[in-house]
Amino acid sequence: MLPDQSHVPAPSRRRHWAHLRFGAAVGRAGSFIRNTTCSFPIGRPVLIAERIRVTDLKLFRTGANGSDIELHGSTVALEVELQRRVEASMEAMLGIRFVASEYPTGPWHRGRIGSLGLDENGTPVILEYKKGSDHGVVTQAVSYLSWLKSSRHEFQALVREKLGAEAAESIDWRNNPRVVCIAADFFRHDRTAIHLMGQRIDLVRYRVFEGGLLSLLLVESAPGTAASAIERAGGSPAEASNSAETVLAEPPAPLRALYEELCEALTRSGDVEVEAKFAIHPIPAGVDSVLNALLALVPLLLISVGSTRPTYPKARATVRYHHFLIRLHPLWEHLSEAAPQIRYGRAQHSLRDVLDPRGVRDRLYRRTIEIRDAILILNGDAPISVRLAAADFVDDAGLTGPTATTAAEACWLRAVREAHTAGVARAGSPEAPAQAGADLATEADLLLKLSDAYFSDLATEFAQAHLERLNIAVSGATS
Repeated sequence: MLPDQSHVPAPSRRRHWAHLRFGAAVGRAGSFIRNTTCSFPIGRPVLIAERIRVTDLKLFRTGANGSDIELHGSTVALEVELQRRVEASMEAMLGIRFVASEYPTGPWHRGRIGSLGLDENGTPVILEYKKGSDHGVVTQAVSYLSWLKSSRHEFQALVREKLGAEAAESIDWRNNPRVVCIAADFFRHDRTAIHLMGQRIDLVRYRVFEGGLLSLLLVESAPGTAASAIERAGGSPAEASNSAETVLAEPPAPLRALYEELCEALTRSGDVEVEAKFAIHPIPAGVDSVLNALLALVPLLLISVGSTRPTYPKARATVRYHHFLIRLHPLWEHLSEAAPQIRYGRAQHSLRDVLDPRGVRDRLYRRTIEIRDAILILNGDAPISVRLAAADFVDDAGLTGPTATTAAEACWLRAVREAHTAGVARAGSPEAPAQAGADLATEADLLLKLSDAYFSDLATEFAQAHLERLNIAVSGATS
């Protein structure tokens, strides 16, 4: 029989792990647990946590002759068995509410998150599983944090769908999201490295035993970067600054009296003069009349501004379209040289974009269509190997998120354009554009970012390397 634990106080979140270590191990045993004993006292959960950190979890059952027989743990045959079992009882085992399983992270991250959850404090949790020991489980889970931090609305929609609106509104983004890695074991380097990542990471070791037992053991935990004292109090640095300025602007009465006594003592001899900080000076009569005349013109000025205000948004949009038209000319010219069939009429000089203000919106609309048509034509010369090589090249350069997506598209587009112009292009597999705008301004802004990446040193370097590989392949084929 297990000892009575009614005297043990309600555990905090940290103490929950101590209950998890033996509670999950015996939770599925049924009548089998009556003959099972543990090799450590279970009346002090905090002491259990510290003891398990340095020794493996051991389970024993009472044999036929009354002696204790050790239960030897093993690992699961398939990783999915461990994942499905944890997801089925995630809240009971880990104190985390289950949200989603095998959730895709999109084309850029190109991965599937093992499990998504929400802990009792409203903190998002990423869970990854490995049936054995794997160096990649920690880095894989941490890499998904970039998706989670950039896709908050998507995660909130998931929580609203699975757990309800109240849970979605209670999500706490002020602290770092959590990462929980569950594996058969962890390497010493992984257990050390998680403390240098600045993220909240828990490493949990599992074992399965005969009789349907599953044990979960917290072997290492990194608290992550702590929030500042002002953030923990729910305030902000600006509020703290304002309160300090208020104190300085309105000093207490004893301090003001001390200041007046000091001023009187210093000025008594007549050698020291104290200049007042604020003084009122009368305005000369001539200046006063000028100010009155200027103030009389203020209503007329406001009327003039109000009458021209309706045309301001249109003028602002025209200026913005003109800016896009000028900036997109180099990309349009470079791509249309490789695909001249996309041009409507003869090529226009860039000075026309600068000097001619007529029909700016229609000309910009035509330019975005022609650039997209050129990309579509060159898309047919872009093998999947080139796209993957561009994504890896951008990843090695340290770019992430939407910037990396745009840079990868610019790299393969520049490489295919140079190969097409040199006559060594290969047939590819057309794909839909990585990004597209909902309206003209958004589309032009996306193409402008693509243009900046297209003419960057990164895209130029990738295109040159790709062209050299194609030339070598062509030379080898002809020889």
